Amino acid sequence: MALVLVLIVSGATLISFIGGSETTAQEEVIPKVVRDERNATRDQLGRTVFTPVNEAGDVLERVNTGPDENSSTYYTARPDVEWQRLSGKTEQAIGRDYPYSAVAGPWEITEGVAHGFAHSPQGAALAGIHMLNGVAQGGEKAARASRQFVDDEKTVEMMNLLLSEPEAPELPEMPWARTFASYLVVDYDKDAATIRYGLADGGGYASWDISLHWADGDWKMSEESVAEELEPVTETQMQSWVVL
Repeated sequence: MALVLVLIVSGATLISFIGGSETTAQEEVIPKVVRDERNATRDQLGRTVFTPVNEAGDVLERVNTGPDENSSTYYTARPDVEWQRLSGKTEQAIGRDYPYSAVAGPWEITEGVAHGFAHSPQGAALAGIHMLNGVAQGGEKAARASRQFVDDEKTVEMMNLLLSEPEAPELPEMPWARTFASYLVVDYDKDAATIRYGLADGGGYASWDISLHWADGDWKMSEESVAEELEPVTETQMQSWVVL
């Protein structure tokens, strides 16, 4: 179930597309959201989940009131998030839930991908969820998410080729939609972070690690960033984790 499989595209398949035009990302003008027009549902943990007006989600107005880095709660402060369910590449695809926060981000949208997270443990934790869900969506959405979040020139080039060529093969959709229940900041040194997520997995929980680094003003990942296997974890082990 390695996430990196989503990003692997055969060099032989792409070679015939190298002469194609290159697609570049453009930041979008984000329309104002009328919140009372949205439908809400509940996830398996009982949290309210909204259907956003915008396809990439409704980013919230930025509020610079995150925890101070000298505070004892800097790594454990609970981010105030709003969950939004984004559709997959087709109407039949799996909907995936993404967190949006005025304090931790994301605050920007570029070609259908929400990004721009706080340079903080909370920002890294929310960015990781957007990365994992984004590249798992499959199709054009996964290619755009990979181009935005993967800090690797070859991957960005391949995603540009896939997006510019209508006949290029699509990235596959990962056949799961996990519920992110909590997280633990395993390691953080401002420009690098390792986050461990607690995922509701049927009747129990599993953990999943992702490593991120700060580059070009946002959190990024590489193809080797994500643990290939989920590990079982108990509610007792997660008692000190940050609840989402």
